[in-house]
Amino acid sequence: MVKKHFETLSSVAPDGSVREPSKTRARQVSHIDTVVGRRIRLRRTMLGLSSEDVAEKIGVAHQQLLKYEIAQNRVSAARLYSLASVLGVPVHWFFSELRDEAAALADAPSVKGPEGENRASGDELAELVRLYAGIADADIRQHYLQSLRLLLKASEAK
Repeated sequence: MVKKHFETLSSVAPDGSVREPSKTRARQVSHIDTVVGRRIRLRRTMLGLSSEDVAEKIGVAHQQLLKYEIAQNRVSAARLYSLASVLGVPVHWFFSELRDEAAALADAPSVKGPEGENRASGDELAELVRLYAGIADADIRQHYLQSLRLLLKASEAK
């Protein structure tokens, strides 16, 4: 039985001999996998959800979710659909960074310092957005934005 199963998985050479199945090459992480994983983590942290909470809701171990987030494992279409539902975003949201990447780099102020180090990590930005969105009073939000604008000007003046 095992031999028969093995033979069906093997390929047959033109001379009729059975070749052993070839080893699969190690999967390389693509830019798309990285972007999707980063967006999953961004949205999860924006909502203040733990990896355990989200993983349970989509039916995987939290370690698996973390592998999705760091692009160690690819996210299937079905799993991405579940994630979109749990995280409250349309599926295309996970890819919107790809579409807008060039425009965002050209138009947005850089978040890199002079030596290329990040001033603000994705986690910091996600927390900032989550905290900002949690401010119910519109006047306080506007005051906060004005304060940030003044801080940025002072920082650029140095």
